[in-house]
Amino acid sequence: MVRLDYKRNVATLTVILLLLFPTSFYFGAFYTESLVFALIVWAFYLVRKRQWLAAGILAAMATATRITALALIPALAYEVWEYRKKGGKIALPIISLALIPMGLGIYMYYLYRVTGDPLEFFNAISLFGQQRSAEIVLLPQVFYRYFFKVLPSLDYSYFPAVFTSYLEIGSAVLFFILGVWAFFKIRLSYAFFLAAGYLIPPLSGSFSSFPRYVLILFPAFILLAVWLNKKSKIVRKMVFLILFVLLSVACALFARGYWVS
Repeated sequence: MVRLDYKRNVATLTVILLLLFPTSFYFGAFYTESLVFALIVWAFYLVRKRQWLAAGILAAMATATRITALALIPALAYEVWEYRKKGGKIALPIISLALIPMGLGIYMYYLYRVTGDPLEFFNAISLFGQQRSAEIVLLPQVFYRYFFKVLPSLDYSYFPAVFTSYLEIGSAVLFFILGVWAFFKIRLSYAFFLAAGYLIPPLSGSFSSFPRYVLILFPAFILLAVWLNKKSKIVRKMVFLILFVLLSVACALFARGYWVS
């Protein structure tokens, strides 16, 4: 998909950066990251190839897998708008868009039948720890909590908690910058997906698990690849080394049973 817009070296760098990201080992763990990532990328690729119905079905499967996939709606809506501007027929693209939230709707119906609460996935968030809330919390509040409450209260003699907390806030800051930068540097549908996909997880009031959640935000890795492609070999090797060290530490902690993301 990256090759639709960029040369092979940028596509290669995108994949390398994704695989070296500190939480990329979750793609091989018993989590939904690999599945939802595949569905999202294929949905985008099929939209780019104007295979609307197939794209809508895969996007619906993505929202049934992870609520963050709802970020596909504004992204693919922009693709539909662009297609319409160029004189394309609008019927199938509209059907494709309508299919996207149906995946989540089917999952909510399943929850209703099993638990009696179609919003159980949201209302049960507080069970995962005091940092998370079933009430919506805005992004500035989450940053405030981390900089003025979470980080100052850390026990800096306990490495796993320190590493995880700084990985969370580091990912939040990095992807915030990339989310803003995306609107000036890459395809706007990718930028909309990156921005919406970034904003959804912190609504629970925490960046907990955020380093894992951002794995599916592929436009960020494209941006990093475009930037790194213009740098010298020394800079690239330094970036690769830093990412590899962080990945090794995170994977080691995870393998030993510590909370990483």
